[in-house]
Amino acid sequence: MQKRHNTELYLASLFALFFIVWVWWPLITLESVNWDDPEYLGANPAITNPGAVWSQFFMGNYHPLTLLSLWGDYLLGAQQHLWIYHVHQFLLHLWVCIGAAWLVWIVSKSWQLAFWIGITFCIHPLRVEPVAWISARKELLSAAFALPALICWVGYLNKRYNYLLYLCILFVVMACLSKATAVILPVLMGILAWNQVRKGKVLIGLSFLGVIAIGFGILAIFAQQEANAIQLNVSFLQRLTLFFSGLSTGLYNFFISMDIHTWYPWPSDPMNTWVFVGVVIVLLAIVAVMFYAEKLEKGKVGLLFFLTSWLPVSQLLPVGQALTADRYWYLPSLGLFWALGLILLFIKPKRVGYLVGLGLILFWGYRTHELIPSWKNGISLFRRMTLESPQTAFAWNNLGVAYATEGQSKLALSCFEKAKWLDPNDSETLINLCGIWIGQGSLTSALPLAEQLVSEHPNLSVSWRLYAEVSLQLGKGKTALNCSREAIKIDPQQALNWAIYGNALQYLKHHALAIMALEKSLQMQPRNIPVIQHLALSEAEIGESKSAIQRLESLLLNNPQNVTLSANYAWVLFRSGNIQKAASTNRSLLNRSNPPAVLWFNQGIYWAAENNLDSAYFAFDQALLQNPGVLLLESTCKDLALIPSELQQPLRKKIGFDASCRN
Repeated sequence: MQKRHNTELYLASLFALFFIVWVWWPLITLESVNWDDPEYLGANPAITNPGAVWSQFFMGNYHPLTLLSLWGDYLLGAQQHLWIYHVHQFLLHLWVCIGAAWLVWIVSKSWQLAFWIGITFCIHPLRVEPVAWISARKELLSAAFALPALICWVGYLNKRYNYLLYLCILFVVMACLSKATAVILPVLMGILAWNQVRKGKVLIGLSFLGVIAIGFGILAIFAQQEANAIQLNVSFLQRLTLFFSGLSTGLYNFFISMDIHTWYPWPSDPMNTWVFVGVVIVLLAIVAVMFYAEKLEKGKVGLLFFLTSWLPVSQLLPVGQALTADRYWYLPSLGLFWALGLILLFIKPKRVGYLVGLGLILFWGYRTHELIPSWKNGISLFRRMTLESPQTAFAWNNLGVAYATEGQSKLALSCFEKAKWLDPNDSETLINLCGIWIGQGSLTSALPLAEQLVSEHPNLSVSWRLYAEVSLQLGKGKTALNCSREAIKIDPQQALNWAIYGNALQYLKHHALAIMALEKSLQMQPRNIPVIQHLALSEAEIGESKSAIQRLESLLLNNPQNVTLSANYAWVLFRSGNIQKAASTNRSLLNRSNPPAVLWFNQGIYWAAENNLDSAYFAFDQALLQNPGVLLLESTCKDLALIPSELQQPLRKKIGFDASCRN
């Protein structure tokens, strides 16, 4: 009998191993997506100062261990090799699956149930989002500590070894430091200790864990409030609607798995069908829990485990704009797998239960394998989202961001316009649409959007920053300076606010102050190439040419084809007195297709400084042909004053420049 049992376990494990590898194999081909990934991978405070993660909130969460985990991947070179992030995600997921199976085995003593939990927890389609999405690391890491905490707790209940209680407390703290939803762990432990909860040491242990959980819960509320994520204006009826709609939607996806979305918007109808379905499900669950009440000590706690662990993400306290999300069901669904596994084991004859279970495993695994490629990158993800929810501005806006990241400006612009049509006042859409118009140089289109942002969203620093950027490009230096100051007042920790402030100061020729502002920006975001360039330009203006040249030459080693960088390098050479090299460097850029007007204007300055007036006239004429307004900018007038004074007057008369500078 024992030999047969071992053979069954061996064959089942071998099948599970090959099947899991096949299901998750597409994971290594994935990249990152423009949905929180740029912040978690690029703006992670642990990259510049690992110690800072313990004293600040990030992205509406207090989760220092998650940030340090991603920082560890960064040190391994994950920025250049994204597969490192995804392999780490999968290994964490595998660890959680093993922990889930182990927990069920030590509670139920059934290897069949443990095997069912291990494989279904691993390959279910609801796992695609938390495993494929790098920014969902917090769900995986929190569960990776939560399950050892529960295992240690069950061991403590059985053995009463104090070290198991201490380990349990440690794992609970680490789970909460990964994601605050782990605060529900003491309640889950109370369920596992159903018949022992009144015993002295057990009660003391639970009370201590409860105090820890309350502390982390308060931190989480503060973090969400700082990010303006908590929706305080939602009525009680709306909260019940969200609760029951989210419950029924998630359960439908758990069992059917044919309509899994990447985004579940809030329901527009407060009394939709899903609400009534959810009410019925909750009533049935209560009846089931009451039925199992006398048998909880045997491990039949699946439904209660699920309902309890799902409560923190059930939108009774509305956070964000999503009804539910697949990642919210990561740990709670363990209870559903538990309950479903028990049902299958009760089916007679057992062979029927096994066949049904095998069919579910094959179906869920196939669906997971099919869904993973949709997380390939931002374009594939949000293109799928627009097909699922075509009336959701969020989807179109993020698809536009994905196209913009890939340099497909026209497609990005059409997506942003679609999002603005669906929601004319959405701040993120206005910000992105304004940004892309600025990037294309269409300032007449960008200006009204910037004005709308400042008018409707004056509490957002990016509103003032974009207005400052548009003003700067329109030659309104003082307006840009004032707007950038407003941006800094709202968010002094934003590197880009200090960068645009420094640019405005540089435009107004306050170079010493500009250097201070730009250095402040680089302290927060050390690898910002445009900021480094502006800093070098200001350093050259106050005579620190050696430092400026070194900065730009180090950048050129890694970015030799960057036209803007090379043009700024030429200008710094000119300001340092190396006119000949400046002229030759800039002239090499003119040989490329469609050089911008500013390159021709700079070349005219260099040739004029070399007393090559005919070539200088030609360069200025080319600048005027491409952009007739280039000579009307205040900074252009000041730049012309850099050439020898005896050459300025004939140049001004030749190109009609004198009147525009006087005006």
